[in-house]
This record gives sequence, structure tokens and C-alpha cells, in this order.
Amino acid sequence: MKNWVDRLFTVIFPLALSLLVAGQARPVAVAEPSMATAQAPVAVAEPSKAKAQSPAPVPVAEAEPSKAKAQRPVAEATKEKKNIEKNIKDLEDQWNDAVLKHDVATMSRILAKDVIDTSGTGHVQGKAEDLADLKSGEPKLESSSVDDMKVRVYGTVAVVIGHYTQKGSYKGKDITGEGRFTDMFVERQGRWECVSTQATPIAKQ
Repeated sequence: MKNWVDRLFTVIFPLALSLLVAGQARPVAVAEPSMATAQAPVAVAEPSKAKAQSPAPVPVAEAEPSKAKAQRPVAEATKEKKNIEKNIKDLEDQWNDAVLKHDVATMSRILAKDVIDTSGTGHVQGKAEDLADLKSGEPKLESSSVDDMKVRVYGTVAVVIGHYTQKGSYKGKDITGEGRFTDMFVERQGRWECVSTQATPIAKQ
């Protein structure tokens, strides 16, 4: 019995005590991430190098009118201008014929209601006086012609300058000779009519 007790205190007890101490001293192992896992940062999705360096998309080019289409309005405007110039010159020729033939109807159509007629002597009269002269047979012309006409068009206004030659008389006064004239036409309701006319005789040398 004594030997067993001695063995208990000398062998078994110290062994058990050492095991107990060893169990308390060693901490329970906690799962830790591996070094590779701990050091590897979470990868963030980045665009590929090719995608990152690709240039910005080229904007879609706006449709541009063709050269022919762009020039069309200019061509149409030029054509219209030439038509107006021809129309004004035709009116001047009709005017000249109306004076020669004392054609009151044609003259009334060409002259505007508010026309201002300034003669070479500075006399000013209106449409009523001009038509009255024609009805009375004035001026008395043997010949009359207009030429060298140049027309300038400004929208609905046209100015024509030209040269006239005539042979005859006006109320007993000889008006044979040549001169320059300036007429202004305005388009009203689709029709051109003269609103101002002035004649300047060329002095004889």
C-alpha cells in the first residue's frame, strides 16, 4: 500500500500535473489565413490595356450637302436676277414705243400711280400729267430709241440707267438730241412698275 501511494505521488501525480499545466499553457490554435492569402489583395477588375488605350469613338459625321446642291440656290438666284434685268429692259423698250405711238394704255401700265417724272429742265410732274401729254399728242417725235441699259436689282427694287436718242419737239420746243436717263422700278403684287424717272440731256459740243 505504501509503495502504491509513493508511486502515486512520485510518478503519476507529477505526470498528470505536467499534462494539466501543458494543456493550459498552449493556446488553442486559431485558423489564420495563409501568407499567400493574407498578402494577396482583392483583385479589382480593370479594363484591359488595349481597351484602356483605345481612342474615343469618332463622332458620326453630319451629312453635308453636296457641292452641286450647295451651289443650286446661287444658280437659281443668278437666273432670277437675269430674268428681272431682261424684264426691266423690255419695259423700257415698251415705254419708248408707247411715247412714239402715244399708247396711253401701255404707259399707264408701266408708270406707278405715285411715279415722279423729272425732266431735263428740272420740271417735275406725275402720272396724270404724263398720260395727259400722250393723250394730247405730246411729245411729237419722229424717232426715239434707248440703248446701253444697265440694270441693278436690289430685291424688289431695280434701278436702270441708259442712253436715249430722239428727234422731235415737246410743246413747240425742239428736244432733238441725246441724253442719259435713270429709272427706278419696284415690284408690287408680282408686277414691276416705274416709281421714278429722270432724264438728263447731253450738251451738244
